[in-house]
Amino acid sequence: TRENTIPVHRVVLSRRFKHLIQVFPDSADSLVDWSRFPHEIVEAVLSFAYTGSITINSENVLQLLLFAYNLRSGQLIEWCNDFLASREEISKLVLSLLVVVAHKRQDLLTAICRICQVRVA
Repeated sequence: TRENTIPVHRVVLSRRFKHLIQVFPDSADSLVDWSRFPHEIVEAVLSFAYTGSITINSENVLQLLLFAYNLRSGQLIEWCNDFLASREEISKLVLSLLVVVAHKRQDLLTAICRICQVRVA
């Protein structure tokens, strides 16, 4: 992250997030730059890599969803989408759409549109 380096085992990340095998440089002490994500989000996701569990709430769901798409983590994406779909406040979906537009992410837009379709149906 920006000022912080978080030591993790490459094998743990590669098992949880398969595409990272291609991302990691060959050196044992390599760094991956996730500085565009808040430190707390990176820590939570790295903890998930080790434990398989994560706390999703209204304060972190959007950043977790963005990071999950970045990591191509189907499990985290599903859990974030389920959390958003279970919320009664439409404002969460509106905020999600604003984030998607800001990041120009067609894949996120498609996911949010699916949630909206389910809520309307």
